[in-house]
Amino acid sequence: MRGLRSLALLAFPDFSRLQFYFYGIPGMVLFLSMISGKISTPFDHLHPIMAIDKIYWIITTGIFLADPAIRIGLSMRVLMRKRAPSVTLAWLAIIVLMPFLGAAVYLLLGENRIGEKRARCSSVDLSLMQSWAEGLNRRAFTGWRFLNPECDPIHRQIDTATRIPTMPGNSIKLIECSDEFFDSLIRDIDRARISCLLEFYIWTAGGKADLVCRALVRASQRGVRCRILLDSIGSKDFLRSRQRRELEKAGKKIAECMPAGLGQALFVRIDLRNHRKIICIDGCIGYTGSQNLVDPKFFKQDRQVGEWVDIMVRIRGPVVEIITAFFLNDGAVESGEDLEQLKREELRDVPEAGPIPVQPVPSGPGAAEETIHDLLLTTIYAARRELILTTPYFVPDKPILTALKSAAQRGVCHRSRKK
Repeated sequence: MRGLRSLALLAFPDFSRLQFYFYGIPGMVLFLSMISGKISTPFDHLHPIMAIDKIYWIITTGIFLADPAIRIGLSMRVLMRKRAPSVTLAWLAIIVLMPFLGAAVYLLLGENRIGEKRARCSSVDLSLMQSWAEGLNRRAFTGWRFLNPECDPIHRQIDTATRIPTMPGNSIKLIECSDEFFDSLIRDIDRARISCLLEFYIWTAGGKADLVCRALVRASQRGVRCRILLDSIGSKDFLRSRQRRELEKAGKKIAECMPAGLGQALFVRIDLRNHRKIICIDGCIGYTGSQNLVDPKFFKQDRQVGEWVDIMVRIRGPVVEIITAFFLNDGAVESGEDLEQLKREELRDVPEAGPIPVQPVPSGPGAAEETIHDLLLTTIYAARRELILTTPYFVPDKPILTALKSAAQRGVCHRSRKK
C-alpha cells in the first residue's frame, strides 16, 4: 500500500492521505487496467495519467454541480410540504449542513412513503370503508348536546376527518393487569363460535402468550375461523418461530404486515410500522389498548428492563363492528383479498350491550396526517373540570403545551401519568 501511495504521489504531488484513499486507489486500478488494455475509454488517445485526470475532472465537476442542485431541490420540497416550523427547520438543517448524507436521510425518513402498491390498495379500500361508514351514520345517533355538550365538537371533528360515527349502547371494561387480560382473552377464545381476529405489533412466545396460541388451536379444531395480522419488525422472531408454523398447520391465516428488508428500504419507509393492538371475537367482543401479545414476566427480562405496564379495554356492543372493520381493512391491504368479501364474512349488526357511546379513531401511515394530534388539541381545549393523560412517552410539542397551559389557566385540574 505504501508503494502504491508513493507511485500516486509521483504522479499527483498534491495528493493528501485522504485523497489517496478516496481517489488514489481506484485511480491506480484504473491506471493499471488502461495500461494493460483491459479497459476501453473515450480517452484512449490520451496518456493514461492525462486520461485519469480528465475522468477526475468530470467526476468532481458533476459532484460540484449535483450537490447544490440536490440541496436546493430537496429544500424546496421540504418547504412545500408545509409542516410544523420546527420540523421544517430541522430537515432544512440536515439537508444543507450534511452534503449528500442529509439528502439520503431525508429520502429514507423524511416522507410517509408506504409504497405504490400499498397506497393503491389503501385508496381503493378507503372508498369502500367510507361508503360502509355512511351506512353506519344512518343508524347511529348520539345526542351529545344533551348527554355531554363538551363532547359534541370532538364528535363532529372525528366525523369530518374519518366519517366514522359515534356508536351508542356499548359496555366497556378497563383491564389494568396483564394476567387479567390474558385470562379474559383465553376465556373469550374458548367460547368463540364464528371467528377470532387478532392484530398486534409485537407477538412474542413465552408465558401466557403460549396459552393464547393453544386456545387458538382449540378454536380452530372447533371450526372457528382465525386470522392473525402481525407487524414484520415488531413480531419478526415469532414470524420465524416454530409456534407460527404450528398455528398455520392448525389452519390459522397469519399475515405479515408491512414487510421490511433492505430491498423495501429503497422504496418505502421501513420505520413506519403497524402499532395496532386489536382483537375481535365473533364480531361482538373486542379488545384494544396498549398491550401487545407478550407476557411481561417473560418479555425482554434478560435485558433487565422491568415488566411492561399496559392497559386494555374489553368492549361489547355496536362499536365492535367498526373495530372489526379496521382489522379487515388492514388484512385486505396485506393479503390482497377482496374487502367486500371479508366484510360479508365477518361484519354483522351487533346488539347494544350497555349505555356507553364510543367513537373510535384510526391512525397510521395510510390515514390522514395529524388526525390524533388535532383531536388531542380539541379534547384538551374542550375540558372544563378535569383532564387526565396517561402515556408512556410524554413529549408534547408547542401546540399541546399551549393547550395544557390554557386548561390550567381555566381552572381545569389535569394530571399527567407516565407509565
